[in-house]
Amino acid sequence: MSKPALPERTPGFLERYYICRDTTGIMNRGFNISVRLNTPVSDSILSNALKRVIASCPYLTVNAFREPNDEHQPNHDRIDAKLPGTQIMREPEELMVADAKADGRNYRLRPVKEIRYSQVVFNETVEDFDEIVLENLASNRIPVNCERPMWRIYRLNVSSSGDEYLIFACNHVVFDGRSAVNFFEDLVSAIDDITQKPCPAVAEVLFDSSIDSITYLPDSSENLTKLYNPSTWFAISTILSHLLVPKFVSRFLKSYLLPWHPNLYENPIFKAAALDGNNISKFRLVRFSSGEAQDILSNCKLQQSTLTPVLAATLYRAIDKAFKPYLGAFSQSCELVICGRRFYPENIKQTRYGLFVSAYTPYLTPSLSIADTARRLSNGLLKAMSNKHTFHKAGLLKLFNIWDYLRSFTTGKEERHTFEISNLGGMCMNTGGWRVTDAIFSQGVTSAHITLSVISTPVGGMNITIAFHEKLLQFSDGTNLAIDQCIKTFKESLLSD
Repeated sequence: MSKPALPERTPGFLERYYICRDTTGIMNRGFNISVRLNTPVSDSILSNALKRVIASCPYLTVNAFREPNDEHQPNHDRIDAKLPGTQIMREPEELMVADAKADGRNYRLRPVKEIRYSQVVFNETVEDFDEIVLENLASNRIPVNCERPMWRIYRLNVSSSGDEYLIFACNHVVFDGRSAVNFFEDLVSAIDDITQKPCPAVAEVLFDSSIDSITYLPDSSENLTKLYNPSTWFAISTILSHLLVPKFVSRFLKSYLLPWHPNLYENPIFKAAALDGNNISKFRLVRFSSGEAQDILSNCKLQQSTLTPVLAATLYRAIDKAFKPYLGAFSQSCELVICGRRFYPENIKQTRYGLFVSAYTPYLTPSLSIADTARRLSNGLLKAMSNKHTFHKAGLLKLFNIWDYLRSFTTGKEERHTFEISNLGGMCMNTGGWRVTDAIFSQGVTSAHITLSVISTPVGGMNITIAFHEKLLQFSDGTNLAIDQCIKTFKESLLSD
């Protein structure tokens, strides 16, 4: 009796969006979460735990494969067999042209043939877990169209402290930040269960498509939920306003008629790097102890705000102070990432992995106080979560060619946001004798100058990875970089009363 064919499906619009960003080279490299467990994990325990988690999550078995496969395609499996990822940062031009013509519908999501422990888990030793580690992670691309899954595990030994970190690095095509957190929840649970029994042998083969049964692939997020389904009126009005109102007219009307919108003629938007597809990132890692994190959260409550608006308001003021001597007065724009899973608590199992994100993107006038800015952002964020318009607007991408849409992000004609914040919140994992004692979330820049990736744990406190475009390094007083002054002010302001 022949084995049933492996399940496959066409990527959803958001998955195709990230396939485009990956294959064209404008993806934010280095999307990863690192955790420190209270006890180091052996190969035997880690391999068997991974095998168990993979068996329960089809997304951990898949890659996105281009069809038909032809001679122009780089063989990532052969070229990069011993590397965690690839140094080929974009696909050949003729393939990108074909992808654009097909709008990415020439890809299929399906399980890889086999996953071997030695091909997805990599051991490294470093002196410290610092910016160099994050930059190295960002230099590797975990590619599509490859007979390895869209994730890797680094087991990082930190010699200065004796700590061991497990790093889940992934391609964004089927994983968002909350997916990565959920992966570690599943992994820690599996580790605890396995350690209750006699120590097993190392499991070299984690998945074999000829033996292991994968009967289905979860549907894409726009089909699992109505999150990205705008009403007909919303779609028509949004598209018509975009088509009928030229950008310069929209800019003029907003600048002079909307009281909360900055005047972009008097105070142009912050611009240090064109949005041209060049997204080489540099990193800084800002750590707050558990006590400091609690103080920051207490201050948020006093301001009647949640953490993300306060972080955004504090960063806004720090950017204004640090870069004003070089650029004069300027306005700012930001992206505050929203997780859509909150709207579907009844579908918690179906939405555990996959893509359920959008971003609230307000403009900020110069010289506002931190308190005023936090209040405005908090109100705007609450409204965005209430009406879900950010998700509905993202859903309009289903009506257009994604490759054509993203091409404008490589020509320097579009506006790069000042900053982006993605806050994954608290990561409290305590299963049996295992617990997460520290976590770090990191990603490079894509459409912003500065990206903050935030995560916290009860023991390790709050860690903020600050990625910034390399062109910000040009601003210096001869002794100090403006970006470092910005980060110093940001941290001091968060800790001040």
